[in-house]
Amino acid sequence: MARWLIGALVVLVQEKPAAAPPGPWELAGEGRYLAALALAEREHAAQPRDPQRADQLGIMRSFVGDGVGALEIFEEMNGAAPPAVLDAAEAATLAACEPRDALAEIVAAAKDRQVVILNEAHHVPLHRAFSLEVARALRKEGFEYFAAETFTRDIEALRKRGTPTRSTGFYSAEPAFGELIREVRDQLRLTVLLVEHHMNLVMSISDWVVALNFGRRIAQGTPAEVRSHPELVKAYLGAA
Repeated sequence: MARWLIGALVVLVQEKPAAAPPGPWELAGEGRYLAALALAEREHAAQPRDPQRADQLGIMRSFVGDGVGALEIFEEMNGAAPPAVLDAAEAATLAACEPRDALAEIVAAAKDRQVVILNEAHHVPLHRAFSLEVARALRKEGFEYFAAETFTRDIEALRKRGTPTRSTGFYSAEPAFGELIREVRDQLRLTVLLVEHHMNLVMSISDWVVALNFGRRIAQGTPAEVRSHPELVKAYLGAA
């Protein structure tokens, strides 16, 4: 008698899990700034003590031009009270000061200098607007380069393409920063340079490196030369 072995083929199909909805950073990267802000506001309201949620909200507020709101959330995150009205003594001190045009003072001070550094706040878009005014004024004085701490490996593509994109850098996703980059490159014809403290990135994409310490040039040369320069090692690594 013939015997048969009959088997059944069972196929298990596992459904692909649904993709997680985009978060505020992803939405901002897509240029959907209002949606990113709305989501960041909700996430911060749900977890008001989470510093990452607060930082995220501050950045998203800055991306839509809400500099005051961004400043408030960063002060809250740092445990600081909102800025108070000046007391009588402070008001008297301020009243005794001579008001001067900030742009004119910067230009005057820059006449015998090669480098002008603006310490602007990343979460205050108005600082980028002022930076553009400074760039316009200094271009007339012969300044030829614009450097910023935002650019990534895409900086070469930016030079060829002419306009910033999402891959240009993190802070330049903020609209005022993107406009600043467009203006200094296309209208002022300034050469765009990378400013970065992540050494692996700098050394991997640069042909020539200039190292500064508190605005003073301490080393320059090829990446290999600068990496081992004693002044740089002393300033950044704390060597004796």
